[in-house]
Amino acid sequence: MDAFGVYTEKGFPMIEELRSDALDLLDELKHDLGKYIYLPVGFLPKDASSEAFTSAVHTAIFRTRRAQGTVESAHDIWERFCQEAGNLILHSTSYPRLVQAVDVALSWGNRLSEPLDMVHRECVIRDFQNVGRAIARVQDEIDE
Repeated sequence: MDAFGVYTEKGFPMIEELRSDALDLLDELKHDLGKYIYLPVGFLPKDASSEAFTSAVHTAIFRTRRAQGTVESAHDIWERFCQEAGNLILHSTSYPRLVQAVDVALSWGNRLSEPLDMVHRECVIRDFQNVGRAIARVQDEIDE
């Protein structure tokens, strides 16, 4: 059985197409969420104020992707991926870690009522980077 929970035997000509579709969706997710959730905080100078860092976290979560006059939040990007991916990756053993990484990263949006300090900064950066890493693990598993 492969990562899709489908038996990979002759008679299943769609398997490779499904694998390709899943990898395409994961590539898009890695770009739109894995990259863009990290960029606002990743490019801040190390000595940025707590207010500047908190603002960058807000941008990362609530204004994650801006293109062609539209703005998407990290939650919107994740929901779109889940709808488009459907059952394509649910059987991946790495998928639960991806869900957890996204949940942890998005949870920082609930903590922005006060400026985030240096301790939070390290955790946020790690949590945002973990989203991209978790996407890459699912990609690697499906691409085997």
